[in-house]
Amino acid sequence: MFTAHGVGFADDQVLIIVNCSERHLDRLLAVEHFKRYQSEHAPEAKVHVVVHRVPLSVWQDERYQTWLKAYGPDTHVSSIF
Repeated sequence: MFTAHGVGFADDQVLIIVNCSERHLDRLLAVEHFKRYQSEHAPEAKVHVVVHRVPLSVWQDERYQTWLKAYGPDTHVSSIF
């Protein structure tokens, strides 16, 4: 299973926490809710930080990296392995 939470913590800034296994990566990538924060979709609010708790196989997956980059170059990424 995966969990992903978006939590606003300042004016128009968002913190996203992701806990996702390889088995559920496709489901995470398909969640429409996160598209509103991705730079290619004229974001409603800026994602300031994305915190990950994912296995190395998910972290190295090209699709996951593309998903992360969609939040823009100013988004901070923090990993918990």
